[in-house]
Amino acid sequence: MILYSSFDFQDRLAASSFSSLLQTVPPALQQEVLRYRRWEDQHASLLGKLLVRRLLDCFGYPDHGLRDMYRDAMGKPRLRAPVDFTISHSGTVVICAMSDECLVGIDIEKIREYDLEDFQYFLRPDELAWLSAGATDQLFCELWTKKESFVKAKGVGLVSGLNLQNIHVDQASCLYRCGSLREQWYYYSVPVAEAYVATLCTQHPGLRLEPVAHNIPVAGSPMPALILQP
Repeated sequence: MILYSSFDFQDRLAASSFSSLLQTVPPALQQEVLRYRRWEDQHASLLGKLLVRRLLDCFGYPDHGLRDMYRDAMGKPRLRAPVDFTISHSGTVVICAMSDECLVGIDIEKIREYDLEDFQYFLRPDELAWLSAGATDQLFCELWTKKESFVKAKGVGLVSGLNLQNIHVDQASCLYRCGSLREQWYYYSVPVAEAYVATLCTQHPGLRLEPVAHNIPVAGSPMPALILQP
């Protein structure tokens, strides 16, 4: 099973609310949040950690599991608990997914105008041709979140030399080809606010993907329960 939860901080939290929430996470994670200069990045960093704690609760692990959060050699955040999790944010939306069955990666992008020249080294020639032929900004975001969610699920990052052009994206899956290596991964479209696109990637098709209402004590609407198919 895969659980996910999201939070939209459309406005800046009151200083007292932000400070109170910050005190609920371990000191090391507080420092990580405060390293950011922009309030939007601070909010996303803190709220993402609170969503991790919420999902840990749902899987039956205590709140102090956040004290075990660390980054591996590739920079991916991990936990000592037997789960894999992933966080992404764009604009004012932060989203987290977690699974006790498989590796997961999620990416969210706010739909806006993108300059394809900025992505020519990351997209395949056929993808660039398709997008240049008149694809909408939403379709670009759908493609890009598929690429990024795969990278996050694999947990290697671009620093490992992974080439995004080796990711052959289909509607519901992708094939990663690198030399003799062939890996099949699968996508799930995640419902988010109208101005955003979110995609989750994992190794297995047909898993249960369920939303969880956040329990962050500030204004926010809980998400309805539903089950998605890839």
